[in-house]
Amino acid sequence: MIMARRDQALSKTGEGDQLTLALPYWPDTDRAAPRPFLLSGLFPVVKRGTRRRLESEEVAVWGDHILRVTGQQMDQGDLDTLLELLHRARSQETTAPVETSARELLRCMGKKTGGTQCTWLGQSIERLQNNSIQITSNGRATYQGSLIQEFLRDEKTQAYKIVLNPRLAEMFGGGNYTRMIQEVRQALKTDLSKWLYGYVNSHRATLENPHRVKLSTLKPLTGSRATDKKFREMLRAGLEQLKEQGVLADWEITAQGVVVLTRPERAVVPETPRLGYGP
Repeated sequence: MIMARRDQALSKTGEGDQLTLALPYWPDTDRAAPRPFLLSGLFPVVKRGTRRRLESEEVAVWGDHILRVTGQQMDQGDLDTLLELLHRARSQETTAPVETSARELLRCMGKKTGGTQCTWLGQSIERLQNNSIQITSNGRATYQGSLIQEFLRDEKTQAYKIVLNPRLAEMFGGGNYTRMIQEVRQALKTDLSKWLYGYVNSHRATLENPHRVKLSTLKPLTGSRATDKKFREMLRAGLEQLKEQGVLADWEITAQGVVVLTRPERAVVPETPRLGYGP
């Protein structure tokens, strides 16, 4: 068993200085992901039937960074899948396969476990495997590759063996990740509210120093292709859901088109991101 506390996500082991990568450990009630995944259009709000094929397409990301994606567009459902796989991989080396089943994964994700859902899950894992992403910071590639390295599936039993890209562990280095309460995420009713949950939890948004972001900046980050009027409506509903769940203490959209967000005092304030993704 890998120790619950790790000072480093990267260590040397074995002959030839082979690298062993390990994720940090978080409580069973939580799910976690690198902040760039939550502060960008990597897992956008996609209207049903409008998923696009991307070819080295640059998507919006918070901060002075560049994020390019090649492959079938992913969405918040695919992030649910990745979050559950990361959660299971946190107690082992990332080079080891996550052994599970379609129905077990779906149950833990709060979804139904019928044939349609099992088919969807297989397609979601394939998207995570087939997509190639490149995150560049300060002119250097911080991460480049797919999210899943191997996917083995027994078509009869729906038993899964899934190996995440081991280099994902490096994205968690320096505390550059955000935790979310799984029960809260599952209670959120829309993809936009789920996206906003990751965004809000990735920022310091205190009563003394609320987080402020322009609507014109926020909308591209979500990946929404709705009209500005419709997006405002969706945003208001999503923010109100976060307030009802205790994620936000208060929120406001000013007449100047600025979104002002305040988290409860009891909320865990994230550490300053290593790569500067938050204000």
